[in-house]
Amino acid sequence: MRLGNRLFGTGGLSLTAEQVFSMVRQNPWSAITTLGVSTFHAMIAWLLAPVAFVLLYFPAHYAFQRFAPVIDRGGKSQVWESVDR
Repeated sequence: MRLGNRLFGTGGLSLTAEQVFSMVRQNPWSAITTLGVSTFHAMIAWLLAPVAFVLLYFPAHYAFQRFAPVIDRGGKSQVWESVDR
């Protein structure tokens, strides 16, 4: 819920898990209306998390594969093999 609140810039609720469970047990409809917006924001944040991972992972993976020197089994970099000759 906190990530959703940060993502949407809302203040959020400072409730403990015990307080939330107590709200749900005492009056479920009131809990739904009170926690509804924060829960919706949390669901959107969880749905966007895999998208953010993919958008960060694949370019980083490509960059490391493309620009990092490849180490062979002997422990030398292929970049330095041409200098040694």
